[in-house]
Formats: sequence, C-alpha cells, structure tokens
Amino acid sequence: VALFGETVFTMIPKEKEEHVLQILKKYPEAIIIKSELDNQGARVLNN
Repeated sequence: VALFGETVFTMIPKEKEEHVLQILKKYPEAIIIKSELDNQGARVLNN
C-alpha cells in the first residue's frame, strides 16, 4: 500500500505495462513494484 513519502500509484491496462515501466525506470532512485489485481476480494489467509 502506498502510504508514505513521494509515491506514485496507478492502475494501467496490461497492454501499456511496458511503456509505463520504461518511463518509470528513468528515475534511478525509484523502487518499482508491479502486481496483479485480486478478483476474489478480502479473505482470511491461514499460513
């Protein structure tokens, strides 16, 4: 979850993923985290 600091959060179509990643990689100190959407919703996970 993007809560602290200078953060950019976005959801993009899969077909634009590479283009957006190329743009974000221009920032050398950036930490890029990409993930998938979960369509199941909230649930309890037993580890």
